[in-house]
Amino acid sequence: MKILLVCTGNTCRSSMAEAIARDLLQEHGLDHRVTVVSAGIAAYPGQPATPEAVAALEKQGIDLSGHQARLLTPQMIKEADLILTMTWAHRQKVLQLVPMAAERVYALKQWAEPAEDPNELELRLAELMQQIEEKEQALATSWGIDLTALEQEREALRQRLQKVDDQLQGWREKLADATWMEWQEVMNLRRKLESGDLPDPIGRPLQVYQQVAWELREHLSRMVKDLVQKLNEKKED
Repeated sequence: MKILLVCTGNTCRSSMAEAIARDLLQEHGLDHRVTVVSAGIAAYPGQPATPEAVAALEKQGIDLSGHQARLLTPQMIKEADLILTMTWAHRQKVLQLVPMAAERVYALKQWAEPAEDPNELELRLAELMQQIEEKEQALATSWGIDLTALEQEREALRQRLQKVDDQLQGWREKLADATWMEWQEVMNLRRKLESGDLPDPIGRPLQVYQQVAWELREHLSRMVKDLVQKLNEKKED
C-alpha cells in the first residue's frame, strides 16, 4: 500500500506528516507493508524541511534533517492508494491534476475525523452553484436584460451610467432575494470543508510548528490504527 501526503511547499506540514506516519507505522510493525511519501503542489524540489519543522519533530524523537522537497506530479497521484492533503484546497488541486482520484483523496483531518463525506459536500456545493447560475440566467431572461450589453454600454456611454447602474442594482437585488437560501448553504458548506484544513506554520514561531506536528500525529495515529485493523482483516481472509 502507498500513502501520499500533500501540502504546498513540502517543507512543513506534509514533510512532518510523512515522517510521523513512518514512525507510527514502524511502531505498529507496518513499515514493510505501507510506503509513505509526501509532495507539495508548489514545491521547489530538493528544498530541506524548515528549521522549525526539524526542531518540532525532534520533540517527538524524529529526525527530519534529511528531508528533500518533492513537487507533486500526476504520476505520484496515480500510484498512491490513499492521498491525504493538509487542506481542502490541496485536495482540489490534486483533483485538478487527476480527476479520477476522487475516491482516494481526502483532507487529513476530515479523513481522521469523518463527520460528513467531503465528496457529498462538494456535490451539494456544485448543485447549489448550478442552481444559482440557473436562477441568474432565468431572472436575467425574465427581466429582459442582456448583462453583457449593459456592461458594454456602461463603459461606452458614460452619460447613461446612472441609468445602467440602476438597472444592474435592481437585478442584483432581485437575484440576491432569489438565491439567498442557496448562498447561506454555500457558505455553510465551505465552512465545513475548510474546517478540515491544517494550518500552515511557515514563517511562524516554533511553538506553532510543534502544535501542528502533534496535531498531525494525532490524526495520523487514527489513520494507522484504521490501517492495522483493515490489513489484519484482509490477512485473516
